[in-house]
Parts: sequence; C-alpha cells; structure tokens
Amino acid sequence: MSRAAPVKVLFASGSPALNESTLKLFLSIGPDLPLVVCSEFPTSEGEWIPYHIRRSLDDNLSLLQSKLAGRTIELGAIVLEPDIPHERLRAMGRALSATRCIAFDETGRSFTFDLSGLPGRLQFNVRRFQQALTAALAPKSRLRRTIAGLADWQQIKLPWLYRRALARGRSLAANRPSATAIQLQSTSRPDGVSVLIPSRNGRELLDLCLRSLLKEQTAFPTEIIIVDNGSDDGTDAWLATEHPNVVLESNAEPLAFAVAVNRGIRRTRYSHVCVLNNDMQVEPGFLAALRGPFDQVPELFCSSAQIFLPEGERREETGKTVLNTDPPVLEFPVRCDVPLDGEDLSYVLYGSGGCTLYDADKLTALGGFDEIYTPAYVEDLDLGVRGWLRGWPSVYCAGSKVLHQHRATTSRYYTEQQLEVTLEVNFTRFLARTIADRELFLNLWNRNVLRLKAQNKTEALQAAASLPTFAVPSGDLRFLDLVNGETCVFPGKPRSEKPVVLIASPYLPFPLSHGAAVRIFNLMRESADDFDLVLLAFVEQSAPVPRELLDLCVEVVTVQRKGSHAPPSQGRPDTVEEFDRPAFRAALRQTIAKWRPGIVQLEFTQMAAYAADCAPAKTILVEHDITYDLYAQLLANPATNDWEAQRQHHLWVDFEIAAWKQVDRVVTMSAKD
Repeated sequence: MSRAAPVKVLFASGSPALNESTLKLFLSIGPDLPLVVCSEFPTSEGEWIPYHIRRSLDDNLSLLQSKLAGRTIELGAIVLEPDIPHERLRAMGRALSATRCIAFDETGRSFTFDLSGLPGRLQFNVRRFQQALTAALAPKSRLRRTIAGLADWQQIKLPWLYRRALARGRSLAANRPSATAIQLQSTSRPDGVSVLIPSRNGRELLDLCLRSLLKEQTAFPTEIIIVDNGSDDGTDAWLATEHPNVVLESNAEPLAFAVAVNRGIRRTRYSHVCVLNNDMQVEPGFLAALRGPFDQVPELFCSSAQIFLPEGERREETGKTVLNTDPPVLEFPVRCDVPLDGEDLSYVLYGSGGCTLYDADKLTALGGFDEIYTPAYVEDLDLGVRGWLRGWPSVYCAGSKVLHQHRATTSRYYTEQQLEVTLEVNFTRFLARTIADRELFLNLWNRNVLRLKAQNKTEALQAAASLPTFAVPSGDLRFLDLVNGETCVFPGKPRSEKPVVLIASPYLPFPLSHGAAVRIFNLMRESADDFDLVLLAFVEQSAPVPRELLDLCVEVVTVQRKGSHAPPSQGRPDTVEEFDRPAFRAALRQTIAKWRPGIVQLEFTQMAAYAADCAPAKTILVEHDITYDLYAQLLANPATNDWEAQRQHHLWVDFEIAAWKQVDRVVTMSAKD
C-alpha cells in the first residue's frame, strides 16, 4: 500500500465495548479502504494510533498526522455515547474527516454531517430528547422525587440539606481565622511514662486491663492514672482495695472522652503520656515498644500500638491509620490498613486514642484533645493532624500489641445508630476545625457531603449545614501524601553510626531480574560495611521487602506507584511524569529528616526530578543510560523515526541536560556517556 493511499479512520470516542461494536459496523462501510483507529486503548482490528487524554489537542493532532504520514482520510467516524467525555476526540474526527464523517450512537444507528444525513441527525436529536424525558420521569428520577416531595417534606429534605451543607462549606472556605499556636516549651518532667485510663462503669474491663498492664517490666518509671468517669459500680472503692498505688481522678458525672482524658493529662508527671482505653488488654512489652520510636524518629509526636480484635471479629482497627483524599463516593475517607509482615514505624495519620503514647510536652502545647468532639470519636484524628501540622510525626509501632474489646463501653450507653451519627458529625467538625487549605478543604468537604447525601444521613447533613466558624491551625499539609496508604517502612539491620547514604530508586533492586538491578544490588552489598544504607524505592504493589535488602540496609521505604496509561503533559518526558509522585516526594523529605544522609544517590535519569527535595544532602545522579542519546539512536533509524520519538527526544534533551546541573555529581556507564 502506498503511504499516500486514502484510509478510513474510526475516532473511537465511546466506551471500549461500544467502540468494538461500532468497529464491526464501520468495517462494512468502504470495505476497500484500510482501517485506522484513533483511540485511548487499542481495538481488536485496524492500525492503532493512540489518543492521549491528558495531552493537548495540538499534540494529539500532530501525533495523528505523523502516523498517517500523508495519507488522506477519505472516510471518518465518531462514536456518540452519553456520559463519555471525549468531546475533543470527536471534534478532531469531524475536523479531519473532510470528505465524509459518520456519527454512530450507542444503538448502532448512524448519520452523516452533510446535507444527506440531515434526516438521520434529526432522528438522533429526537431520540436524545426522548431519552432525557424518559430519564426525568423515571420512578427514581430527581424530577419525580421532587414532585412526590411536594406532598412529603421528607422526600425533599435530603437534597435541601445537601445544598445547604455545600453552601456552608463554601462559606467556611472563604473566611476562617487562623488559630494561634502555643509555643512548645521543654519542661522538667522526668523521663518515664504516665498511663492514663478513662473508665465509666467498667470495673470488669478495667480489671483485665490492669492485670495485663501490671505485668509490664520497663526500664523507665511508670505511673497509672484512672479517670473514673461518673461510675456507680464501686470502681473507686475497688481500686482503693485492689490497686492502691494507682492515681484516681474521680468525677461525679459522666464526661465526654476528650474532657475526661484532658483532666487526667493534668495529673500526669512523666515525659510521655499513654492514653489507654479500659477495654484494651496489652501484650508483654507494650510500653517499652511504644517508647522506643521516640529515640529513633526526630520530633515524634506519638507512637500507636498494633490493634487486634477478638477472634472471629473483622479487624476494623489495626493501628495503621491512613487518609484517602480521593475516595469512592460511598467510602469513608479514613481507614485502617492491615500492616505488612516486617513493616514497622510507618507514618500514620494519627495514633489511636485508645492505645497511643504521646510526647507530654507536645501534647500540652497542642492543648490536649479538643473538647468539641462529644461524646467521643475523631478527637484522636484531630489531635494527630494538628501534630503533623506542627511538623510532629505519628508512627505505627508493630512491636506494641493490644487486644481491643471494641466499643465495650460506648455500646452500653449508645445505640449503633447514635454512634454512627456521632462519628459522622464529629468528622464533619474535624474538616471545618482542622483543614485550613482552601482547595483541600473544599475537596474533602464536598466529597463528604456527597457521601452523606448518598447514604441518607440527614442528621449529619443538618450538622454540616449549621456548623459554626472555627479558627483553624496553619501548617504544611503535604504530610497527607505520606499517610495515604502508599508508603511503608521496613526496619533492617541495626544502625552502626557510620555515614548514611540514601538510595532513591524507581524499583527495588531485588530480585536480580535485569542488569541495572544487579549493578545497584552489588554496589549496595559492597558498600554496606562502610555506610548505613537507606533505600527508598517505588513498588507496583505494597508487599514485604526481601530479606536480601533488609540485611544490607538500616531501613527500606517503599512507595506504591499507581501507574497510568495517560501521564500528564507538562513539558517533561512521559517517564518522568510517571515517576513523579507526591507520596514519593513526601517520603523522601521525611526520610531525609529522619536519617540526615550525607548523600542521596538518585538511580536513573527520571529520579532527578527529586533533586531539589534532597537538601541539605549532596546528590549523585546515576545515569544508567543517557536517555536522550537512546532516542537519538531511534531517530537515526527510519523505521523508528516518528513524531513520538522526536517529541520524547526533544523533552529528554531539555530535562536531562538541566538535571545534570541540579545535582552535585553524575555517574555514567561508559566513556562515551
């Protein structure tokens, strides 16, 4: 076939299934013309030209024209499917199909855009109008619900509250004062742990909790403070007889969890405060394991225990708390992930209020738990986020383990529905009280309000619509990229106090599946005796780290790379865009703050995107290949010299040469390089 021969092009602008069925119809039209398909994903037949949804229209047009190489489009087709946002692809198809363009709808009917196709086009518009009318009058449509609601106020109350809650969110985003931060002041508290246990009519639970706690053998002094929260089961007398050494903070009336704990905090004496629910049973080494991370993680605010539930119950809590800022509509954005084997000291959103050890001075500087969260729930989330905003991390501690008799106290006084409403209302308060960044706040707020509407939670929507204005703390919210569930920390061999080298790699260099992995792994093996190595690497799926790497490193940090077939188009090579992830950037910053490496070794050219985040460490860029030279070799071959190769070569030249100037040293693999 001549390169200038005419072709027919299907601009496959529907869903994959409809594109395939349309392809079959289009094959029968102009059967002698070679078929070309321009689409986001390949189809079963025809020459495929990719359409990049995140590139500009000019880039896509240039790619298409280069692939056509002078061939004219004698016949074009587009796919008209409702709710498929491929308008630019359809527009490109109509503009380029100069001779004739056919439009196929989801039923297989078609029309052309010239005068002869006018009847078919009118029929298409009539069908669309009928479909819209039918949808509007369907039993569950918004219009039918609104009409029915004229006779039933409850039917329109939910959307009315939804709109009010959205409006309240916009109002809060527009005008919220900044809270004044209390300065951190070091006190003369002696080193030790004050264990604080609130309890309300929970003598049996408290007995089990204390029995397990009193078996603890620690190298530091401890005290136990019981906040008796309006009990009438004789807890005070029982404690005086059975546990006379505990400190008792007695309250005649039941208090909200935050209020009770804050009263106990004021009675503590030691450098660290452990808040422990009375329905927790601790395993041996609980306190010592919680105390250890404070000697390893700079500026640590709290360490949270690993939580188990009784056998047969779903593990709702684990201690590894994360926040998904982009959750599905019906998913609560805060969740607990199950930790991986070997994972420890991973950064978490907050420490569970029922089994967490806090730095007492930092806890005091934050004012303790915020007492707006009544009667319970979300106060620990709020506290952890306020700590992060001050630059104080929270970590998950695998070696500290507790068994939680979940809701053993609250279920005595509140129904499941009441507890659920409390959780939703307090989470809404948290968003308004704690998230200062306007864009992030509106994103989280609108998603939360939509979820409440979808789940018919009118009481929570009512609370959202009428929230007062709160003063919000300022701070760097980029830590949220570190606690979204993509980053895992795995301790390796003990630290030797030798110079620290941090290796940042686009993948784990084990198993030894290719030459670059062999090189990285063997250099690590040879240097492990002279340096404390820290490895930070992307992984496709979070999983336990191979022992071969843990034996070489003092720590391995993995970041799950959620790849995409459609990287953004921001003037950088596609590979750079694919490996530039906020979670990796956040993990790099935090790992550097923790280990203070003298050198960060960036493996592969695309990792040079992180050079500016490595300060104050010196940087070495390892060029396994001079990437723009690889593309130059492709361009020298007529078979591989195409528009895409030219585009990537141009982008790599600009990026790679600039990268060499941003690092302190460049390592190459050959004299030519």
